[in-house]
Amino acid sequence: MSKIRGKVLLKLVICAVLIITVLLISKYLSEEGGTIEQTSVPNIVHFVILQDNSDIDSTINFIGATCILAAYFNQNPEKILIHTNSINITGNYWTILTSIIGPKIIQINSVKKPTHVFGSPLSSLYHASDIIRIKTLIQFGGIFLDLDTFVVQKLDGFFDKDCTIGWPKDQSIGTQIVIAKPNANFLKLWLQSYRDYRASMWYYNAGEAPTKNILSKQPDLVHRHSDLI
Repeated sequence: MSKIRGKVLLKLVICAVLIITVLLISKYLSEEGGTIEQTSVPNIVHFVILQDNSDIDSTINFIGATCILAAYFNQNPEKILIHTNSINITGNYWTILTSIIGPKIIQINSVKKPTHVFGSPLSSLYHASDIIRIKTLIQFGGIFLDLDTFVVQKLDGFFDKDCTIGWPKDQSIGTQIVIAKPNANFLKLWLQSYRDYRASMWYYNAGEAPTKNILSKQPDLVHRHSDLI
């Protein structure tokens, strides 16, 4: 009997040591800012809704709600994050979305609307949304979609790529779908390219400049897809 008790006690001690070791490592990583390298794109879908007046609620229209549901059903993400500077999102379509998807998956992430980039004032909500897109993917990684982009099939096949983007032949990149790991090299260079921000040019910094100044010289920074995206 004493031998059995001794074996049980030994197993309990080993389990306790393992648990304490895991807790200590987790605490160390948290305090020291250490991270485990992200080896694949996280299955998180991002959307952005910005408005000039952040003191009023935002709403989602039929197209937006349909595209969010398409991402939910066809991608099956762990989370859907709506990045917005609004105090809240309301309306019938938002109620439908939260009731179908559930608050554990679809969540609001409050952000401040960017007003400047590297000291230059941003000229539109669309340019501000572009900055949110790049910075969000650098921080979290995942799949960033325009609110009118309808996902028809799972995008997991691109999760091993550093960054996947739509880039048709002889054209600039598209930003309707950007799939990336956190801190993808292209994203950081893309953000830095905004040091030459052209406020009056609609698609210069979002598409023309990164294509011409970055990807034409280093095309391997992204997984280029001209048909699916």
